[in-house]
Amino acid sequence: MTARADKPKVLIVGAGLGGLMFGALLEKSGVPYTIFERATIVKPLGSAMSVGPTLLPIFQQLGIYDEFLTIGKYGTHSDTYNKSLKPYKRSDHRPFKLQIRVLVGLTNEPLIHDLNSTGYGQYIVARPKYYELFLKQIPSHKIHFGHRVLNVTEENDKAIVHLSNNQTYEGDIVVGADGAY
Repeated sequence: MTARADKPKVLIVGAGLGGLMFGALLEKSGVPYTIFERATIVKPLGSAMSVGPTLLPIFQQLGIYDEFLTIGKYGTHSDTYNKSLKPYKRSDHRPFKLQIRVLVGLTNEPLIHDLNSTGYGQYIVARPKYYELFLKQIPSHKIHFGHRVLNVTEENDKAIVHLSNNQTYEGDIVVGADGAY
């Protein structure tokens, strides 16, 4: 990509959760993008997902946190079992306060700091509702269903996406979000 003042055009291959979330981030940032999905409709696959404190601050930045709370169920803990189905471990997901004692200065007087963890909990959400939440963040003209990417080439510092319907799209960056490979 050549150096330029304007923002790069991003081409995203795949409209799964990863492609949609990335598209939502680009939308919020004002970066131009287009998403290509080979399926004509995306079927609601999967049951439930666990969404934790590492993602929730991003949801706040995207402005979808409050809506996420309406579709997610707060989980206080999760239990792990071994292959014999005997309890193995319980993980507590509640936000907590961590107290750290730090020795300060020459007096070695302890100074106690209270540090909040992230302040967010762990949630379980139905995958189809989670998908719909992100799909709503993408303007319909920026996502193309039924567009299968056959090939990506480079020409004059541009990435060119070649589709099965003989259309081509040009951009600066191509992001593969078309499955877990």
